[in-house]
Amino acid sequence: MVKGKVFVSTRPEGRSERLKELIAGQGGTVLEMPMIEIRKAALTEEGERIFKGLDGFGWIVFTSSNGVQQFFGRLEEQTGGVVLPEHIRMAVIGTPTASALEAYGYVADYISHDGTGEGFARELREVFRGKGYRVLFPAGNLAPGTIAGALGDTAAVTRVNVYETVMPRCIDHGVLQRVIEGRYDMIIFTSQSGFDNFCRVAEGKVDLQTLRIACIGRTTAGAVAQSGIQPLVVASEMHSEGIAEGIMNYYNTQSG
Repeated sequence: MVKGKVFVSTRPEGRSERLKELIAGQGGTVLEMPMIEIRKAALTEEGERIFKGLDGFGWIVFTSSNGVQQFFGRLEEQTGGVVLPEHIRMAVIGTPTASALEAYGYVADYISHDGTGEGFARELREVFRGKGYRVLFPAGNLAPGTIAGALGDTAAVTRVNVYETVMPRCIDHGVLQRVIEGRYDMIIFTSQSGFDNFCRVAEGKVDLQTLRIACIGRTTAGAVAQSGIQPLVVASEMHSEGIAEGIMNYYNTQSG
């Protein structure tokens, strides 16, 4: 049971509403302390040419809902609309990314539920093998080169950075102080960059080894583990329902 418990979400501003609803429905509270901010990236001249020459691509690969939203934002800026050439197919990681795509009127042709860039890339190698596709990969500035590197001999991958992941301009120091003083039950991380930013903000103020962490996906869990911390909860499903279920299961197990 999570009644009376306090959770701290580090997701970008405005992205914790569903999680707050789910936890509140069980009597708990979610406080927001965004540790990343998503900003649109200014396109280079090459980036502008890419958006005006989408006919040359066979697939677009998205690894996050941020990538979807920012891609279509840049597309509308460059072309005046969000219409893609009819022949283009799209591959995504997870149902949240697929849902973000549906908001623009498109259905993903391939959905990976692996939850990691490495697993997604392995699957795409099989999908693209022997086809000679040109693949567009809209990404953030901190996205690793996993997709392009893994597909290099299978498909021609073009990466275009459409957003930037940065430290928020303002940090809620009231919530941060709660974490420093241990007046919380779990702090939730949904990305490696969010965890890294928290470590910078909290450096010298909190012993990282004392943190009680819940996170989404193996990639985020791996980043946490590299700091010598074992997350209490690792949600396999990369959405609010997944993290809420993971938290509920943890406390049900503890009480059992």
